[in-house]
Amino acid sequence: MEGDLSQLKQVLLNLVWNAAEAIGTAGGVIEIGTGTSYGACCTTQTPGHYCGTLAPGSYVWLDVRDTGCGIAADVLSRMFDPFFTTKDMGRGLGLSAVAGIVRSHGGVCCVTSRLGAGTSIRVYLAAIV
Repeated sequence: MEGDLSQLKQVLLNLVWNAAEAIGTAGGVIEIGTGTSYGACCTTQTPGHYCGTLAPGSYVWLDVRDTGCGIAADVLSRMFDPFFTTKDMGRGLGLSAVAGIVRSHGGVCCVTSRLGAGTSIRVYLAAIV
C-alpha cells in the first residue's frame, strides 16, 4: 500500500493509546496484528460491532485488540465523531483523526467490542495490486 507515514503512525499511536486507556491500571493485554484481505470486512451490523462500508477490492489491515473495559453500544456508533469523548480530560479528536486518515487512504475502521471483555479495532487500507 502507499500512504503518508506520519499519518499512519498517528493512526497506530491513537489506537494503542486508546487501548491502553481502556485497560487502565488494572493491567491487561494489547495485541497488534496485520494482514491482507479481499472484499468487505463485514456484511451485517450486529450488536457490539460497527463497520464502515468497504468496497470490493484488496486491502491491508491493522488490528489493535485490547482486554480492556469494552465499548457500550450507544458509544460504538459515535466513537469516530469529532469532539465525542467519554473521558474527563479527552478532546474527542483522536479517533476522529483516525477515521479521517483511514478514509483518505481508501479504507474503513471496523470495531468489535464487548463490555468487560475488550475491543478490537481493525483498520482496512486499500492495497496496491
